[in-house]
Amino acid sequence: METTALLRRRVRIEGRSVAVATGLAAGFMNTTSGVAAPAWTAYALATRWDHRSFAATLQPLLVVMNAMSVATKLAFGAIPAGSAPSWWVWPVLLAGVLAGVALGTLLARRIPTRAASLIALTIAIAGALTALTRGLLTL
Repeated sequence: METTALLRRRVRIEGRSVAVATGLAAGFMNTTSGVAAPAWTAYALATRWDHRSFAATLQPLLVVMNAMSVATKLAFGAIPAGSAPSWWVWPVLLAGVLAGVALGTLLARRIPTRAASLIALTIAIAGALTALTRGLLTL
């Protein structure tokens, strides 16, 4: 955590090309390992993106990114065409997303922004370490 705080003070990036590169990297990471949060969190820290705005923007971004990951996997045969989930899974997923947004809205009123940012960073680091561990174990 200290390293990230240090980088936040020393590193400052900006510009559309950096945002596009981060989006491509996050999309690749999401499609190949299911973990895009580390790339987005690093980008948010390096650009000094306000946490509340970051969290609000990330929700629709991740929905689109995950939909594109599924479409890419279907297009390239990584998911067999006949293995689509039952119809009822989609409304359940939508309800889960909406419940998550509602819960996040309630928690945002009670959890200080600094604490929420640290929680997000911790989850991103855990996701990165999990993906790294899974990758190393498959070698």
